[in-house]
Amino acid sequence: VLKGPGRRSGVFVAMSVRARESGSGTRLGISVSRRVGIAVSRNYMRRVIRECLRSCPPPLAPLDIVIIVRRGFGRREFRTVCDEVEELVVTAGRGARC
Repeated sequence: VLKGPGRRSGVFVAMSVRARESGSGTRLGISVSRRVGIAVSRNYMRRVIRECLRSCPPPLAPLDIVIIVRRGFGRREFRTVCDEVEELVVTAGRGARC
C-alpha cells in the first residue's frame, strides 16, 4: 500500500491509498514514528486523525488507507489538521487505483 500511484501528502500527514478487490468497507492504518514525539503526543495525533475520519464522508469504493504523520503535526489546531485529512481522503476516494 505504501508504494505506488495512490500516494498523496500534505503539510501534517502523508497518505497512501489502494483500492481493495474484495471485501467491504475501508481499512485504516495510522503510522506515527517515535521521531515525531513522546508517547502522549503520538497517541494524541492518532486520536485526532481517527476523529477527523469519523466526520468524513465514507469513500465510494472499499479502500486500504495508510496515514503517516509528519513531524510538523505537533499540537496543531484540530480544525486545521482535520481539513487536510478530509481533503486527502476525499481526493483519494475519487482516484484510487489498484
